[in-house]
Amino acid sequence: MKATKVSQNEYRLGLWVRDSASGVGTMSFYEPNSKRFAALGHGISDSDTGDLLNIESGAIITSKLVNITKGRKGVPGEIKGSISNGEEVGEVEKNTNFGIFGEMEIGSVLPKDEYKDGLEIAVRDEIKTGEATLLCSLENGKVDEYKILITRN
Repeated sequence: MKATKVSQNEYRLGLWVRDSASGVGTMSFYEPNSKRFAALGHGISDSDTGDLLNIESGAIITSKLVNITKGRKGVPGEIKGSISNGEEVGEVEKNTNFGIFGEMEIGSVLPKDEYKDGLEIAVRDEIKTGEATLLCSLENGKVDEYKILITRN
C-alpha cells in the first residue's frame, strides 16, 4: 500500500475495511468426538470482489429459519434466516473454497438423543445412484428425514 503526499506534512492513505460477515448456511459435517464441523460447501466471499475473505475468527450461532426457496436447474435454492437471539455454539477457524471449518458443541443444536453420537457417513466410493435419505433440520431444531434421489455420483 502506498500513501500519497498531499502537502509538505500531510499524506493520505485509502483503506477499505470490512469488519464482519454474516449469513445463514447449512452444516455439512460434524464429528462428535473431536467436535469438528464443516459447513456451507463453499467459501465466504467478498460480495464486491468475489475474493475469498480472510477470516481471523468467527462464531457459529443458532438461527431461526424465515424462508426456504427451492432450487431448480441452473438456479440455486436459498435459505433465509435470522440470527437475532441466537446462541453461540461454536467457533469458525478457517474459511476455504470448500467451506468453513471449526469446532462446536452440538449438544444444544441436535435435540434428538438418537443423533447425539452422530451418524456414519458414506465415503465417495460407497455412494450409489438411487433412493437415499437426507436428515435436515428446517424447523428450528426439529430433525426430519427426507427421501432424495441420487441421479449420478
